[in-house]
Amino acid sequence: MTIPHYDIIIAGGGLVGALCAQALKSLSLNIALVENVAPDLRMDEHYDMRSLALARVTQEYLRQLGLWTALEKTAVPIEQIRVCEEGSWATATLKAQEIKVDSLGQVVPFAHLNRTFWQTLMLDKKITVFAPDQITQITHQTDKVVVQLKNKEQQLSTQLLIIAEGGHSSLRNQLGIGAVTHDYEQSALVANVSVSMHNGVAYERFLKEGAMALLPLEGERYALIWVGAHAQTKRRCELESHLFLDELQATFGSHLGTLTRVGERQSFPLTRVIATEQVRSRVVLLGNAAHMLHPIAGQGFNLSVRDVKVLAETLQQALHDQRDVGDINVLREYCRKRQPDQQRVDYFIHGLVSLFSVHDYPLPWFRRFGLQAFSYLGPFKHRLMRFAIGG
Repeated sequence: MTIPHYDIIIAGGGLVGALCAQALKSLSLNIALVENVAPDLRMDEHYDMRSLALARVTQEYLRQLGLWTALEKTAVPIEQIRVCEEGSWATATLKAQEIKVDSLGQVVPFAHLNRTFWQTLMLDKKITVFAPDQITQITHQTDKVVVQLKNKEQQLSTQLLIIAEGGHSSLRNQLGIGAVTHDYEQSALVANVSVSMHNGVAYERFLKEGAMALLPLEGERYALIWVGAHAQTKRRCELESHLFLDELQATFGSHLGTLTRVGERQSFPLTRVIATEQVRSRVVLLGNAAHMLHPIAGQGFNLSVRDVKVLAETLQQALHDQRDVGDINVLREYCRKRQPDQQRVDYFIHGLVSLFSVHDYPLPWFRRFGLQAFSYLGPFKHRLMRFAIGG
């Protein structure tokens, strides 16, 4: 029996996998996507309660791919970011107007991103979707990779397999690709909260037990990310709504007036995972399978979007030069282009988490002095703001 062949197979249909399929369809290749969650569930508005802060570079790339028109209906611009530390008088404020842009990013509900990506995906006849299904086995051959699907025991072959699974990717493990991991011993609670005073400002607050971020959403709502120890996060998820709001109000303060309502609460354990290899012959790792980062500063998805963009450009150039898209030298070129940006973001985020995890004197004093002085360091401040928007 002839095995169906695809130029590219993408394993994983989360945001990064689905976006990758959209980015590659312009290359006029035969593409398949394998996802273990059914499409209707992926497009369910309650599938995931998180919201993402999209950097300006991400926004522009989504516009280039024709996806932003549908997304901007629920997107809310971030005009300011205020950063402070619990118990400190110091505050750093980042304003879009300081670097002559209209916003530092846009906040979009995770579910809306998922729905938009998948609705576009399901209408595209250039992409074959196998869902719900998953790849259970990978076999390398000289000129292709053969994968085994779980459903119907079907096999497919491809010139290039893109693994866009989660941080604990079973396919990455099957290939024997290691990963450097760091368990933060924390979980992130996410929910939407209603406020009495919506001001379009995003807040990042460092706490003794973790961190808290509040991102503006449409209406009178904010997206909450509250990082804390596993036990604390579990307790907060189980609190009655009015008790949860009381605790949140006491911790965050009255910057947004009164917190009046909280939606469904979800939690996620936090682990840093950095793959020791991102490419092999005919294989590329993307998304959390390549690098899963702490959510502080909201850089994880934006970093993966830049990976997708450069991978698509690298494969397009390879096709123009009549090279095999699965050739290891082509894939190494992609890695060389992406390594500096990936390392910069990883070091910054991991370093930031480590910096605010130490509470022994005199480090808290230096942090407070640094936050306050930050507002007066124009060139350095503007450089950091450019970094935050993906520039």
